[in-house]
Formats: sequence, structure tokens, C-alpha cells
Amino acid sequence: MKKNIAIIGGGLAGLASAYLLSENNNVTIYEKNKEIGLPLHCSGIITNSVLNYVKIPENIIVNKITKIKLHSKSNSTILKLKKPNIILNREKFDKFFANKAQQRGTKTLMNHQFMEYKNNNLTIKDKKTNKIKITSPDYIIGADGPGSQLNKHINKKVKIDYYKGLQAQVNIKLDNKDTVHIYFFPRGFGFLIPESKTKARIGVISQENTNKLFNTLIKKFNCKVIKKYGGLIPVYNPKLKPNKKNLFLIGDAATQVKATSFGGIIFILIAAKLLKRSIEHKHSYEKLLKNMNGELLASLFLRKTLNKFSDKDYNYLIHLIKNKKVKQILETYDRDFPLKFIFKLLITEPRFLLFTSKLL
Repeated sequence: MKKNIAIIGGGLAGLASAYLLSENNNVTIYEKNKEIGLPLHCSGIITNSVLNYVKIPENIIVNKITKIKLHSKSNSTILKLKKPNIILNREKFDKFFANKAQQRGTKTLMNHQFMEYKNNNLTIKDKKTNKIKITSPDYIIGADGPGSQLNKHINKKVKIDYYKGLQAQVNIKLDNKDTVHIYFFPRGFGFLIPESKTKARIGVISQENTNKLFNTLIKKFNCKVIKKYGGLIPVYNPKLKPNKKNLFLIGDAATQVKATSFGGIIFILIAAKLLKRSIEHKHSYEKLLKNMNGELLASLFLRKTLNKFSDKDYNYLIHLIKNKKVKQILETYDRDFPLKFIFKLLITEPRFLLFTSKLL
């Protein structure tokens, strides 16, 4: 018998969940904004491993990256990737999933604001008409992003930390379009992601001085800003419970974001599959997430270490990365899954262990 499932949030987490769950259930998405995919909050770069979870139409791929250049204050090195990274048009990517979900019967209600959850009742407000709707679905999925209201019903005492992301699409002159640039600085990083030789995404992710760091990076390239956008990014918290009874969390609402680069697309696609298994086959969602959470925990450990770095430490880090064998590992293995290569790095270059003293 089909179940009625309400999803709060029409971002990628909600859309991917809807697509999978609508195969065997009646699914309704409630999205507060008026258009899928907007406003933007993502840089759009993703590793090649995304193709293990979804076949991406070529018209959604803006560019492919074969090199990553790492910069510290006075050092730099280039990684030549064995498999190219993909630069997505995130608006089109979200709409791609929205169409797939709707083709399976998902009902998507835009301009519908979640107001309250009480006694398994959802109160939803139609922002156009101001009408209030109360519904009692069999399952409720909180895909309502950073600061999730539904998360607070499950994790009342769990504190979530946030970073601020700020980026712009810019007009710029580049020598090539195949290289992403990462700029390390204490408690964050900046990036330049090419879309073409004349257009790029430039941004900063940091817990402090985000606007100042962003403006400095924009001035560095003397480029023209086309549009600017950003938002809060949650830091993965292993204490957070992903569900309670018939209420489930996914994506930013569940802090399913890797704390190294603050990307979450891969983990959303993994979690959506596990969520479907949990609901349809009565498996524990928390147990199903165990392996994925191990990767997120490794990223959190790395972020806590990096947050103690000075400019001098980053200079030394890049010095160690220049080792030929270290480069080969970083160029070969997928950075979304650090557990698969972190021990190889430590064996290849034991001096990486010196950085663990930062946590003491």
C-alpha cells in the first residue's frame, strides 16, 4: 500500500528523495521559494564519483576540470586529476531532478512555507493566498536546509556550527579553463572555478571575515561581478540524530556535508537511497548511514586540524604535497571519501602526523 510522504524543502535533498520515494509512494514537496534551483547556494564542483549515482545530461555540465592548483601564502602546487571533476549548472541540475520526480508522480507546491509541526500534523502556508493547510502524512522528510526547523524537533539540545559561503559569477580572462584554484588561509579557503576562459565562479568559505576575504579575492583578479550569492553551510555533527519515529532528515538539515570542502551533493544522493530503504523496508536509517557518516567524521577530523593551521602551516602542507608519491595518491583517490586514502598518505609521508598535534 502506498504511503503519503511530505517533503519540506525543494532543494536537491528534497528532490532526490522525492524522485526515489515517488516510485512506490505518494509524495508531495512543499517549497517556500517560487522557483526550483533558486536562489543558488553552491559552487557546483563535484568529483567524477557522482556518475556512480546519477547519469548527468551533457547540457547540465558547464565545464570539466583536470587540474587543481593549491595556493598558500607563499607556496603552491598543481594536482593533475586522474578523473576529471565536473562543474554543474546547479539550477539545471536541481530542475533535472524535479522533472524526474514529477514524471513519477511527485506533487511539487511552490511558495508553500512550512509553519509548524505538532502531533504529527504539518501546518503549511500558501504564500500567494495566505491560506493555511494542515496535513498528517505517514512520513515527513526534513530537507529544509541549514537551520532546519524540523531538525529542532529531533535534536533539541544538539548545537550546530556554521560556515558562511560567499561567491560570485564573474567575467574574467583566464589562460585556461581546466584548472580550479584553491587559496588556503586560516579557518577557511577561497576558490576560483572556471566555467570557460571568460567566466568563472570566485568565492570564499570561512567562519570569520568572510566579506573582507571575498572582496580581497575579487580585487586580486580585477574581474567584473555578474551576480553574487551565498549562504550558511552547516558543519557535520556526529551527535545529531537523523530521524525520530516517522520524521527523517536529509542533506543540510542533517548536516550531511563534508567539512573539508563543504560539498554535499554526493552525500545527498547516497542518503536519499538509504532513506528510501529505511522507509520502504523498515530498516534503521541511522544504521544505514553508518558508513557514510564514517566518511563525514573523517572530514570533520581534517577540518578541526585545518582550523588550527597558520599561514606557515599551510606553506609546509603544500611542501609535503609536492612529494611525488603524495601527489599520486591525491590525484588518484576521490576526495569525497578520505577514509580510502588517508592512511596511505600517512604511510607515504609520516610528517603529516605532525599536524595532529594541532588537536591537542
